[in-house]
Amino acid sequence: MKILITTDSFKNCLSSKQVATSLKAGLLKVDNNHIIDIIPIADGGEGSLDVLSDHLQLERQTVSTKDPLGNIIRSDYALSLNKDIAFIEMAKTSGLELLQHQDKKPLVANTFGTGQLIIDALDRGITNIVITLGGSATNDGGIGMAAALGYQFYDKKNKLVEPLPKNINSIHRIATENIHPMLKSCSFTAACDVKNPFTGKEGTSYVFGKQKGANSSEIKFLDQSLLHLSSLIQNTFGINMNTIPGSGAAGGLGGGLIAFTNAKLINGFGLMKDITNIETHIKSSDLIITGEGKIDQQTKFGKLPYSIGMICKKHNIPTIAICGIKDIKTTDLKEYGIDCIMSICDRPMSIEESIKKAPFLLEETGALIGQLLKISSTLL
Repeated sequence: MKILITTDSFKNCLSSKQVATSLKAGLLKVDNNHIIDIIPIADGGEGSLDVLSDHLQLERQTVSTKDPLGNIIRSDYALSLNKDIAFIEMAKTSGLELLQHQDKKPLVANTFGTGQLIIDALDRGITNIVITLGGSATNDGGIGMAAALGYQFYDKKNKLVEPLPKNINSIHRIATENIHPMLKSCSFTAACDVKNPFTGKEGTSYVFGKQKGANSSEIKFLDQSLLHLSSLIQNTFGINMNTIPGSGAAGGLGGGLIAFTNAKLINGFGLMKDITNIETHIKSSDLIITGEGKIDQQTKFGKLPYSIGMICKKHNIPTIAICGIKDIKTTDLKEYGIDCIMSICDRPMSIEESIKKAPFLLEETGALIGQLLKISSTLL
């Protein structure tokens, strides 16, 4: 049997390549007659830069930046071989992966570090920048990034406002006089894996605020703050944030990039699909194994397993989705091409323990799939 393993990364745990390698090892333990291909992939979220670098042979650049809470860190982005395109993964500087659970501070976490990576690329004369969104620790609507680019925010008394989420409601005016001189001549593309709007019950604060550490009152405050910011953006740039699907990506950075860099939003998986030529590989396989760290109701709004599943459905290829946390019924994803969902945590254990044991648990799950295939090749 020809099997293709193409999973996303498991957030704060393993890269997509590590996940796939562990699954493959388990499968081969049971039956080494399978032909198993691995294609690491992402949907625009964390891990995207590694996937892009693997497929495009990008040159990594290391830069000193600030993390979401303002601490100095070493981060990186990548340049194309002919140095005309920069690829930036926002999670590298502004992501949840950089914070411990107890350090999540959604009222102060910001995207300034992402702006610093953009500045480094602009200073090198890069005129085409691709930014992947996802895995953010932030909910600042992109004002941190904008501040790094030279935008300034003033209150009603014409005093500078520190660009933090907790201060958004104090902003009365956005000043553009001191923005980076290369900004207007650079083309920006933002790749995201969600379609959430800037504000509202389906917006970034309500849907993703909790995972960034916000309680119910903070979520309401953050949503109201972004509503205020959207009004400022409308008055300053003539852009209505809440009519743009995906503007809520990465805590509103999607919308911020549209407003402050005139970025074009594209589907993150669409970008990866073209670069990896994944559909061709799927068509020539007998079984697809995909997955991500958590499979839940958000999965069917454009996450990687959904996108892979839809291609598999199109070509009638059976598909297994692997995850760490399963919070959805398989029947809810059947119509999207997912035939089976398997969690690697099929026994009681803490999140910390499951992360620590993830390679073993994935290998064990791969072996289980191998055993099931031995029992019946038509099991799916």
